[in-house]
Amino acid sequence: MKFTLSLKKCAAVFAAVVASVVAFAQETKPPPYIDVEKVDFNSVAMPYSDANQKWAMSEVRFRVKPTAAYPQNSFLNNVKVTLTLAYPKTVSALTGARVTGTRADRDAATAAAAEETGNDAKFSYYRATVTLVGLKVGDGPKYLRFFVPGEIVDREILNGGAAAQRSWQGKAAPLAYWVTFNYDGEDIPLYNAAGKLVSSFAVGGTEAYSRNMKKEVFDKFQSEASSSSSDTKGLLVPQTYVPYQMWPAKNSPTILREEIQQ
Repeated sequence: MKFTLSLKKCAAVFAAVVASVVAFAQETKPPPYIDVEKVDFNSVAMPYSDANQKWAMSEVRFRVKPTAAYPQNSFLNNVKVTLTLAYPKTVSALTGARVTGTRADRDAATAAAAEETGNDAKFSYYRATVTLVGLKVGDGPKYLRFFVPGEIVDREILNGGAAAQRSWQGKAAPLAYWVTFNYDGEDIPLYNAAGKLVSSFAVGGTEAYSRNMKKEVFDKFQSEASSSSSDTKGLLVPQTYVPYQMWPAKNSPTILREEIQQ
């Protein structure tokens, strides 16, 4: 009887140890490796919109690469993708007003408008997040597109001044951008423990400081964007909200339509 009880106690202890090991393994499981391979920018005509107003399009190409923790043909559920764009801050972006005169006049007007609106960010940030239905590991490149409406582009080109014109005209490439992923409720780090970018094209832009951006510089950008991107809420539009003709030509993952009610 005592021997039987001892066996039961040993089994209970062993089960508890196994459960603890499994729980620890789950807690320490590394994040998946989602590599941003390229981010392209362009100005495009939007079907059914004013043909004189070009929309700013951003296209993100990425893929999930196999690792020991996430082998080939396994699936990732509940993946969120966030694109953040930084453009020059202008009076037009803050108030819609137009300012003429010298660069000093425009800078002074922008500073005054920023103080009036309580926006002390250095840039105007446009941000959007989409949730993907699922991603198959090792399944090749995937494409997502995001758009800034033509009215905003037109406004900034006409009224934003020289810096805004350079940014929004042509391919409408931002001063800085970054692409982040969240898997199963946890943010996937952009930088490793040594402070190096895990995916070299996940952060970039037209300015020297935005290419191979150091982690301490990125942290400042991210903090500022998080506190001020609400000023442009809804102005970076995921592909699901524009005509289907403007979606990527192929290999676009399905975006969860969270507004669908059960």
